[in-house]
Order: sequence, then C-alpha cells, then structure tokens
Amino acid sequence: MKKQEMHYCQRCKQATMQESHKVNHMVHLLMSLITAGFWLPVWLFLTLFGGKNLNGKNYRCCVCGTSNA
Repeated sequence: MKKQEMHYCQRCKQATMQESHKVNHMVHLLMSLITAGFWLPVWLFLTLFGGKNLNGKNYRCCVCGTSNA
C-alpha cells in the first residue's frame, strides 16, 4: 500500500509528491499460512523496518527518487 503526501525535496528544491510504502499484512498472513510459518521472520522484519528506506527516512520523491523526511 502506498501513502502519498506533498513534502519539500532537497534535490528538486521544491515541494513534490512523495510516497511511502506500507506493509500489506493480509498478503503476509497468507504467505505465512502457505509456508507453514516460514514467512513469519520476513513479515516481522518488514513490519519493523519495511516502512523506511535504507537511510531511515519514510518518504521518496516521485520526481527524482530521493529519500526525504
């Protein structure tokens, strides 16, 4: 799932549409059931860290792709 908001982009030097991805828990529940629980560590990892990019910022600019806070 995506969440979109307007934020200032440091690289574009203007307010741009930025998006953040959220974990789809229903898909991960289904995967956990199909794999008899082997998918649970992946689901846990994505739940804890999946809403952030590698640098810890939540939003990515839709124009240039830069991560912004």
